[in-house]
Amino acid sequence: MDPQPNSDLLALRRHLTIAHHLPGRIRLRLTNPLLQRLRGFDTGAMRTAVGQLPGIGEIRINAAAATAVIHYDPTQLPSHLWEQLIHGSDDEAQALLTHYLRPAPPDTSPKASDPTHP
Repeated sequence: MDPQPNSDLLALRRHLTIAHHLPGRIRLRLTNPLLQRLRGFDTGAMRTAVGQLPGIGEIRINAAAATAVIHYDPTQLPSHLWEQLIHGSDDEAQALLTHYLRPAPPDTSPKASDPTHP
């Protein structure tokens, strides 16, 4: 796994606060230091970094309102973890990212279409 998404997310989270949150949808507010650089801010980099998490759907960034709305699947990324990811300690956030950005183990279960499977 490439360590870059972890470091990108860890750096980005310092500039975010949770403005509103319902399971499956979170609105993040970008804070002042990031707002000062917003014109040059690469929204694609934010989409790439956040999009590495499992269950991430649509990501909408509103530069004028300085917010990002992220739709996600709470069965893949439990909603209570956002608070820890955004506002927790660096160690807590790193542990979450390490866990959730781990590659999924290969599926070794027999498939129904497998002729050797009864």
